[in-house]
Amino acid sequence: RLRAFIDFAQAQLFINTKLIIFILVDGKRHQVRYRHLALLGTCTVGVSCGLPLYLYLKEYQSQPES
Repeated sequence: RLRAFIDFAQAQLFINTKLIIFILVDGKRHQVRYRHLALLGTCTVGVSCGLPLYLYLKEYQSQPES
């Protein structure tokens, strides 16, 4: 049981790290405003919060203002 928990924790850390790197690199490239909120969501809640929030912020910014 402990080994399964450690494997799960390592997998989560790996996925979170990849998402954080993605948000930092892609956010800088596309100048996504408030990308730090997606980073905060990833670090506190996890990928299920950080990734959708980042994609929403990126899409919202790309919409033309009416």
